[in-house]
Amino acid sequence: MKIPFLSLPSLKRIKSNAAETLAEVLIALIVISVGAGGALTLVVTSMRANQEAEERLVGYNLAREGVEAMRTIRDTNWLRFPSDRENCWDVEPGVTDPGDCSTWTKIGDVTSYIVYQEADPDDQYSLLTWKLEDATTLVDEYQIIYAYHVRYGTIYTHEFGCPSGGDICDEATIYSRLVTIPYVDANSIEVNSTVTWESRGQSKSITFSDLLTNY
Repeated sequence: MKIPFLSLPSLKRIKSNAAETLAEVLIALIVISVGAGGALTLVVTSMRANQEAEERLVGYNLAREGVEAMRTIRDTNWLRFPSDRENCWDVEPGVTDPGDCSTWTKIGDVTSYIVYQEADPDDQYSLLTWKLEDATTLVDEYQIIYAYHVRYGTIYTHEFGCPSGGDICDEATIYSRLVTIPYVDANSIEVNSTVTWESRGQSKSITFSDLLTNY
């Protein structure tokens, strides 16, 4: 078989076409790389934004929960002690006799609280109730954790507020909550619930505030 003879101009054209094809491939690869890099950056940015939005939503709800807990305590007092709401509406949880309201610790006597939920340690299926802890001596111990309650499932609470009756309290969250009472008079209290957390090395916080009154 005879091998076709390629003239010098033909060889040059082949080499030129090969060079052009290689250049086109390289350009295509560069374009694809730039596009993929931009898409990846967009995806990462979107994921971070979603995470920040989720963290902020959880923080907001935890801050709001702190205020609602204080409102629940006020409402419970108001319903339990109709005979002396003037003295009983703002007492801390624990009073059982309305005659003790005048001497019981009032919300606002303490300027900052840890607010947490607690069940009866002897009854895993008991209702969760709101408790208050003086935060002036517990400033480093108000980290919120995930807890599993056999009746209510996963809840947010504080470690020292978990009963020992079968609940699990071992998974710390990134959130801490502190409820402060900056203003009090005979018929109203101001409640500020502040939740803080760390996100990618930056400190974040949300404060939810409300004024609670003796109706």
